[in-house]
Amino acid sequence: MAAVRHMTLAAVVVVCSIAPLAFGDFTADFEAPDYNGSAAGTLLTGQQGWYLPSGDDYNLYTYADNPFGMTAVNPTGGDQFAAGLPPGVGTTHGRGQHDETLTAGSRVLYGYDFNGKSLLADPSLAASNVGSFSVQPSGESYIALMIWNSPADTYRFEYIVDDVLGEGISPNPVVSSALEPDHWYRAEAIVDYDLNRVIQSTLIDLETLEETTIMPEDWFLRDQPSAGELSTGFRMFNFWAAEQSNMLAFDNVVVQSIPIPEPSTFCLLGAGAMFVILTLRRRRTA
Repeated sequence: MAAVRHMTLAAVVVVCSIAPLAFGDFTADFEAPDYNGSAAGTLLTGQQGWYLPSGDDYNLYTYADNPFGMTAVNPTGGDQFAAGLPPGVGTTHGRGQHDETLTAGSRVLYGYDFNGKSLLADPSLAASNVGSFSVQPSGESYIALMIWNSPADTYRFEYIVDDVLGEGISPNPVVSSALEPDHWYRAEAIVDYDLNRVIQSTLIDLETLEETTIMPEDWFLRDQPSAGELSTGFRMFNFWAAEQSNMLAFDNVVVQSIPIPEPSTFCLLGAGAMFVILTLRRRRTA
């Protein structure tokens, strides 16, 4: 059974004897001068190794004057974020993908800020998916799926994973059943590639800093890749349909190999989330 913990990060005290996380694998805060965005949107494809695997592109936008009517403030955001094409422009699902060669360790932290919003005139009519974040190849890893409730005044955050027998868990495990549209959250997952499992999922409300952490024992990677086989990339995905248009925005993407604690080591696993947020803030204010 999964262990679930709720807390407020502002009150967390971390005691940890392992080396602190170091940004060495991949980070993307989508800020200038490394990234070029605009109010109307500038293609993410071709910038810093991002590419389009299929479908419509992801763009980089400025928070100010963005075309989605997004008003929520990301406390850890800078001037720019990534999202699919503007309203009325997209013709299919939006994707932004980045390859990654993981260089050390079999446990990997995947983290990102996200914000989902319906672009319909009546947002309560939104249906199906908002979008997702997935580790590639998608048939050999996991998908974090954002999907509308009915009515669509909130949406769910779920995982698509297998059980120990290699069968898809149904229904999908739910981390949160009622996320607010046009509101920034941070999601983090730790994958142990030796065990072929997602061993921790953390979801943080970036406005209230309330955290939900699940430590599942039975979330296995899809299609059971060989033990120790590392992922090759990750993908941002924005769901689109002829009568269903959504925004799924991302910021502060982190992919980080982390050390496996010794048996005698005590470390609050939620520390990774706090470290990422505080480090990104320091980078921006330095």
